[in-house]
Amino acid sequence: MGLLRAPGAGRKPLPTALKVLRGNPGNQVLPENEPVYEAKLPTAPLELTPLAKQVWRREGKRLLEQGVFQVVDAAVFAAFCQSYARWLEITATLNKTGLVVKDDKGGFKMNPLLQAARDAQADFIRASVEFGLTPSSRSRVTAVKPKESNDEWWLGQ
Repeated sequence: MGLLRAPGAGRKPLPTALKVLRGNPGNQVLPENEPVYEAKLPTAPLELTPLAKQVWRREGKRLLEQGVFQVVDAAVFAAFCQSYARWLEITATLNKTGLVVKDDKGGFKMNPLLQAARDAQADFIRASVEFGLTPSSRSRVTAVKPKESNDEWWLGQ
C-alpha cells in the first residue's frame, strides 16, 4: 500500500503560460482545453493602499510584457501587491523605531513589528512564486518575445 498524501501535498502544478515560457523541457503534454483569458492589467482595486497601487502598475506592466498575466490573475496579484507594500511600510517603520524596544518592566524585547514584517514578507514571496518573480522560479522561465505581426501574409509576400 502506498503512502497517503494530504490534499495539496507535493509540488503544485505550474501554470501553462510558465511552462511555455520555460520551453517545456520535459516535453509534457500541455492542457488543450485550459481556459485562456484576456492579457490585460485591470485598474487596481480601490482597496489597495497607494503604495500597493504603485506596485500594481509597475509590476503588472512587467508581467504583461512577459506574457504571464491574465485578467483573472488580478485577485492573487492584488494580494501580492498589498503584502509587498505592507512589508515596505513596516520595514520603513522598523528602520525608524529600531529592532529592539523597551518592555513594560524597563527591559528590552524584540519589536513586535518584526513578526508582522516576517508575515508580510512570507505572503508576498508565496505570491511571487506564482508569477515567476523569485530568482528560483524565474530561473526556469525563458522569456519569448512575441513574433512581429505580418499583416501582408495574405498577399503571398
